[in-house]
Amino acid sequence: MHAYIFSFFRQIGLFLLCLSLPFFLTAQTQTDWVGDWSGTIEVQGMEIPIVFHIQEENGTLLLLMDSPKQGQFNLKFDKIEVYGPELKASWALANITYMGQWAAEEGIKGQWMQNGLILPLNLKKVDADELPQAPKRPQTPQPPFPYIEEQHYVITPKTNIRLEGTLTLPPNATDSTPVPAILLISGSGPQDRNSEIFGHQSFAVIADHFSRRGFAVFRYDDRGTGKSEGQFAGSTTHDLAKDADACLHYLSQDPRINKKQLVVMGHSEGGLISFMLGAKWGKKLGAVVSLAGPALPITELMLQQNYDLGKQAGIAEATLQTQRNFLISCYARAVKKDHKSKDKFVTDILDVWRALPQKERLQLAEIGLVEAGVKQLGQALHDPWFRSFLRIDPKKYLKRIRCPLLALNGGEDVQVAGPENLDRISQLLLQKEKYPTAVVLLPRLNHLFQHCESCTITEYQLLEETFAPEVLKAMQEWLEERFELHEEHLH
Repeated sequence: MHAYIFSFFRQIGLFLLCLSLPFFLTAQTQTDWVGDWSGTIEVQGMEIPIVFHIQEENGTLLLLMDSPKQGQFNLKFDKIEVYGPELKASWALANITYMGQWAAEEGIKGQWMQNGLILPLNLKKVDADELPQAPKRPQTPQPPFPYIEEQHYVITPKTNIRLEGTLTLPPNATDSTPVPAILLISGSGPQDRNSEIFGHQSFAVIADHFSRRGFAVFRYDDRGTGKSEGQFAGSTTHDLAKDADACLHYLSQDPRINKKQLVVMGHSEGGLISFMLGAKWGKKLGAVVSLAGPALPITELMLQQNYDLGKQAGIAEATLQTQRNFLISCYARAVKKDHKSKDKFVTDILDVWRALPQKERLQLAEIGLVEAGVKQLGQALHDPWFRSFLRIDPKKYLKRIRCPLLALNGGEDVQVAGPENLDRISQLLLQKEKYPTAVVLLPRLNHLFQHCESCTITEYQLLEETFAPEVLKAMQEWLEERFELHEEHLH
């Protein structure tokens, strides 16, 4: 889940796409530019190391970029120009421009510009052994594995999108001894099969844990991501739910899978999609597991998310209330099923902002909602995913679930507030004794189920832990109890 006001994470991304980049020289010689250059971007109290690698290839210079803390390496811009001692590089799809000035021994002095933000980024030439290293991720599974790993693809009905994924199975999974199976569904934004963020591969960790303990697990790249075909941009939660449904059907047809023990397990928006599949599949599902899945109406969820993030950032209560009222007005326009152009919609949002008293506009300016920021908000809200997302009330799906459900939330989650969302699940489902429901609030865990210290979203990348082991154990034991699995079935 991503709040708009604090969405620089999602917008900067940082660099999840790869585009080719020719590099042209004028004032300096090629030898001057070739090498490794290192610098740091600072935003919202977070330091993001950036490395430029300038290399010569067939007489032409190329630029590759690393964001080590995010686990991203050898990424490329699509255009770069040099005018004398000045350098300009741009990446149109991510709306990034870098402007640099050659400063001899000082390196390159420059600015990183993205979505209206201008941030200093000075680069110095460094030796290979001085380059910043990716943070440690000790939980990332390493081969050899004591289970089977297969690559599969699923073709979605009607849309004919090819989704690529990985199926891991315990060695005892055969046609004559089918095993329980878990479908993993990722959260907001284009995610690969490992649900990787800042080098954390939480779905790889989950799949490894369960396949070592007798479960098959299927995880897949979202449409338009990794090796999957299709286009992610413009897709709604309902589109992504259809993709997950196709994967679940595919999994259910494998003779090595026990069709009575199918589990959908989703994180964040994927948790919401797991509720959707639970409602559609009914008694045919063995269980639903929600990891920080939203249960509140999404407009309410987003208001809560913005408030919690703002409170954590130390924003004054009066400003937060002004922000809340402004967002309520914006969301009310976004959920309308009209066909206004983006420009017309953005104008409507600007008109709401301009109509505010000057005192309230000054308060919003404190959190970046000046005219440029309001335009950006309007553009984001016009996105088909956002408009569709805001219209959803998970209650519609939760009330129709006819299988056991386990819902877990981190106690320090500032993106999907644990107490509020778990309380709603309890109110809707706990009375159904026939379909046992368990809700668990886990102290000192954040939205990614890491043990946290400051528990801010900027801390995600700094923590070495990818996924709390006790959460893995809790899910495993709950599923084993539901399916009445014994030691001889699991190994």
